[in-house]
Amino acid sequence: MTCVRTVTLGLLREQLADEARALGFDDIGFCSVEPFESWLQHAYNPLVKRIAHDPRVLLAEARSIIVAVKRYEVFGGWPDGSAEVAHYYINSNTGFAEIRKLGAVLTGAGWQAMVSPSLPAKQAAVRAGLGVQGMSTQFCHREFGTLVSLHMILTDAPLAEADSPYTTCTLCGSCASACPTGAVSEQGFDHQKCLRFHMAGGSVVPMWARELMGMRLIGCTDCQHSCPNALKSIVEVPAGLAAATELS
Repeated sequence: MTCVRTVTLGLLREQLADEARALGFDDIGFCSVEPFESWLQHAYNPLVKRIAHDPRVLLAEARSIIVAVKRYEVFGGWPDGSAEVAHYYINSNTGFAEIRKLGAVLTGAGWQAMVSPSLPAKQAAVRAGLGVQGMSTQFCHREFGTLVSLHMILTDAPLAEADSPYTTCTLCGSCASACPTGAVSEQGFDHQKCLRFHMAGGSVVPMWARELMGMRLIGCTDCQHSCPNALKSIVEVPAGLAAATELS
């Protein structure tokens, strides 16, 4: 059956941008589906080995990647006795539901849409001109800084124009200074020293990492919060979340 594509590509880009903001995203970009060759250097990391470097392996007809950005605030004042959850994970889960609705706009217009494909989101966002990756490998948005989550759609709609990488990182070293384990340095990022790696590695957490984690259940975020480009605002931890993570 042939799908009827009901709008022009320019109008579709505008429609997607408007719908993204209505859903709660703060920015949107489009990039090409050329392979992310530099991603292959991360193949040693077991947490990312499932991520494909070539979008067309996932969708043979792919023509572009849509990257939506959702900013968030910093949780502050965790109650004593509660395990801490970084706000990123709450924000990311919300965005996961919202990006599915954005995908429906594409399918409704007659295009294929693979929502949340296993692709390197930070590199796609850089390629789309939305920001840059800094020393810590965290993505830094051109306006909102590091406190964002990224959400993608892989599609056969040729929405991408010329890729336009954007550079804002000054390599100031703030993230390296803030890292409690020395995982970030001028030599690069050592994932085996990263607390986040050990929180989700599926293996016994080494004693040195346990001591540095403190009450953090998931997420370290010290490198993100230290970035001078991060637009930080502090919000109260939701009572329900604090209660759910209370250790008895």
